[in-house]
Amino acid sequence: MGKLLITGAHGFVASRLLDALKMKGVSNDRIILLSSKPIHGYTCVDYSSQKLLSSALDGNDLDCVVHLGAFTPKGICDDRIVNYIKNIESTSFLIEALAQPPKKFIFSSSISVYAPSNGEMITEDSLVGTDDPYGMSKLFCEKMLKEWASAFNVDLCILRLGAVYGPGEENYRKITGTFIERALNGEPIMIRSSNGSERRNLVYIDDVVECIVESMLNKDIDINGIVNIVGDCEISVNNLAEMIIDISRSSSIIVYEGGMPSRDDCFASCRMNELYGDVVKRTGYDEGVRKLVQYYKTKGHNK
Repeated sequence: MGKLLITGAHGFVASRLLDALKMKGVSNDRIILLSSKPIHGYTCVDYSSQKLLSSALDGNDLDCVVHLGAFTPKGICDDRIVNYIKNIESTSFLIEALAQPPKKFIFSSSISVYAPSNGEMITEDSLVGTDDPYGMSKLFCEKMLKEWASAFNVDLCILRLGAVYGPGEENYRKITGTFIERALNGEPIMIRSSNGSERRNLVYIDDVVECIVESMLNKDIDINGIVNIVGDCEISVNNLAEMIIDISRSSSIIVYEGGMPSRDDCFASCRMNELYGDVVKRTGYDEGVRKLVQYYKTKGHNK
């Protein structure tokens, strides 16, 4: 049985993925993590040198590589363009270090690669093309990986992750966690549009992780191609704020800033359901928000 190589081991998704693999009975001995810091119980490889990385991986029969490592948006910062370029460089670095190509390669991409849809439902066949630097970096990586996978006969699964929410998201300044923190503090929940009618397609972290696990381990799934990993339905930003206030029993009010134009994010989950529908649970917004509110309370993230 071959090894499983996972990048971005300290990230939001990867940390939950390791727990899920353990629950599936996957031995730690089978997992190699690309990580700048050690993680107890796992073989960790420092990827600061391509030569060292190649040497560490040499001789390992890799069943699957899961590339989760990336610089992701955490608000505006001066060097974010440079960091997004690093997404491309690190992906190139990784595939060049793989002396023996894996049987399958799973790439964590993003719905940010799509062109604006004017409110229409976005599928895997929708037009790509964006002026968002993060989306551009992911799209470039997708194209690079397609060429590499074709040349080396590697099964390539591109998972375009939607707006993922759930425990562990607090470092990413996501909308759900931000609203929950303010609600638990009794602070106004700030919505940047005029009425909060814009829709979002959120997906709970455990649902995302289950899709990745099935892609890694389930031999009956044809993973080749692109899959939107998104929620089954949309929720308006206003309804999300109201749900959070209700579930957390908060005294917070909703304030509409009106500085941002309304934009709907509507993504089809048809292919996701076709591939994973029989094995992956779908977490509804009410259940997901309740879990996340409890997480924030337990962790003491409210000030």
